[in-house]
Amino acid sequence: SSGINAEWPLRPGMGRREKAFMDYNSAVGLDEDHPDPYLHRAQFFLSCEKLPEAVADLNIAIKLDEDFASPWQQLVYAKYQMSRVLNPALLHEVYTMLDDMLVRFPKVADVCALYGQVLQDQKEFVRAEEFFKRASNVAPSNVTYKGHLATLKMMAENNYDGALELLEEANQQDPKCDFVLETLGMIYIQ
Repeated sequence: SSGINAEWPLRPGMGRREKAFMDYNSAVGLDEDHPDPYLHRAQFFLSCEKLPEAVADLNIAIKLDEDFASPWQQLVYAKYQMSRVLNPALLHEVYTMLDDMLVRFPKVADVCALYGQVLQDQKEFVRAEEFFKRASNVAPSNVTYKGHLATLKMMAENNYDGALELLEEANQQDPKCDFVLETLGMIYIQ
């Protein structure tokens, strides 16, 4: 449990972020040898755009459990954000980390999808499509990857009909996928 509850803020003047930060610190203090509290505190840091702090916690989580894919993914995301806002030279490191993760976690579809998202953001659309398809092959029941392919079709080809077809297929497969529904809504508004 994160320790966050409905009674916060407990002290006058203490905001929700400060209380959340204290709770994450408490969680880390309860079990310094478990990667989860570091991962969750890093996600909090990411939400506050405190990228170096997030990277530090993610490195600890990885050191505690090198086979736990989620901190690796979050670390790549954090470094990618750092490459965008602080140091473009980090992009090479991001690609190297993604290549290493593909070897380390070959059956984790989200690794492929993250690679695809980075490539899509870098306007490398053909390669991005390969990774979204690869993610979809690794986890065919996860329609989110079809949603990513649909957004790629819109960005790369301005192909709203093709995107709509993919999204409708995904929606039939899983009518409760929020990403697919949101993307469908965006297309209908266009």
